[in-house]
Amino acid sequence: MKIRNGFVSNSSSSSFILGYGRIVDEQKFEDYLKKNNISLGWFSCDLHMYDKRLFHEECENLLSCTNNTSLDIPKEFRNDKTVFACIGNDEGDHVFWNEDREELEWELANDISFFGKKQRAVINMFKEPFIFGGEVKYGAERNG
Repeated sequence: MKIRNGFVSNSSSSSFILGYGRIVDEQKFEDYLKKNNISLGWFSCDLHMYDKRLFHEECENLLSCTNNTSLDIPKEFRNDKTVFACIGNDEGDHVFWNEDREELEWELANDISFFGKKQRAVINMFKEPFIFGGEVKYGAERNG
């Protein structure tokens, strides 16, 4: 019989990025995407434009990831000029495990430097002047 010491889990943790904002300068937005190699499309899981089909009827104003974090989308942001980020990375618990303290440290993903270059660009995009209003959240949680 083998016994494993240290971290053991059959659950999973993932980092996430959720955000929304209205595009006020389409050319600058497109230039930013190109410069940072960010694709625009729902199935690529980078960014997507507002599409009513992506929201459940019972919670049409909710954008959520594969964990417990969600964003309420105000009615004024539900139009074809709104861009959304909905990125879940599913790294697994081992990325967040602190061997010394023997606990998960999801707060590691509260620092933007946790994310790769492309995902940092997505987070920072919501602070650019070509995006109006909105919100962006990032971090990590258990998703299984």
